[in-house]
Amino acid sequence: MLPFVLGFVLLAACFAALCALQSVLSALSSRWPGLILPVLSLLFSLGVAGVLIAQSSAGGEAGAQLLLMGLLGFCSVNIITVIFLAVYFGKRQERKDSRRS
Repeated sequence: MLPFVLGFVLLAACFAALCALQSVLSALSSRWPGLILPVLSLLFSLGVAGVLIAQSSAGGEAGAQLLLMGLLGFCSVNIITVIFLAVYFGKRQERKDSRRS
């Protein structure tokens, strides 16, 4: 039980650190640094889906399950991409509003 809790806390801390980094990158004057983490996350999800879909070429029921797992992996990893993009657009809007005032 303790290793699970410790792993979860470590994973949550890493995710919080990545969100803080995304916030800092999105607040910079150039818009490109804020897009680094969302693009890396998207590429990672494409890699996960690509590996699982490539393994599904065996065909049959196992192939269909791997294909569905690839689609599920793509969607679940892209949740992080959506969170990074929400932080990015929120910070860019905040920066735009502060510039107007």
